Amino acid sequence: MDMSNGHRTLSQHLNDLKKENFSLKLRIYFLEERIQQKYEDSSDHVYRTNIELKVEVESLKQELQEKQDLLDKALTTAESLSSHNEAELQRRCEERQQEIDHMQELLETKIQLLQEEVQLARGEAERMASLTGSSSQPLLEDMEDSQEEENLQTQSHHPASHTYRDR
Repeated sequence: MDMSNGHRTLSQHLNDLKKENFSLKLRIYFLEERIQQKYEDSSDHVYRTNIELKVEVESLKQELQEKQDLLDKALTTAESLSSHNEAELQRRCEERQQEIDHMQELLETKIQLLQEEVQLARGEAERMASLTGSSSQPLLEDMEDSQEEENLQTQSHHPASHTYRDR
């Protein structure tokens, strides 16, 4: 009986090992399945994250391009305004110069008319003096002296008009 008892013990031991082997195989199977599931989940997560990052990169590129376009437009507008302001300033300067030239011409014309009136008045005074005789000679000299004083005063009040034209 020793042999059958040994055989039974070995058989029992073999069955126990088979059960343990099966149990270990099942455990490995479930662990591999679980690892695979985690890998797929993490892989899906990596893919999802990758897609989200690509979308974000593209939207940031688009936003950057829009901002660059706005900067370019602002620069163009600023240059245009600067050019426009420069042109406007130049136009105003030219207008003021024309006004100054016109005023100078008017003043010169007025001075010339006044000088002609003085000449006519002198001629009239000389004619009157010749009619009345030599008694008016001092009056004529006084008129000439006062005319010279007026010319000097006119020149001292408007020195820029003569020098301006010489520029």
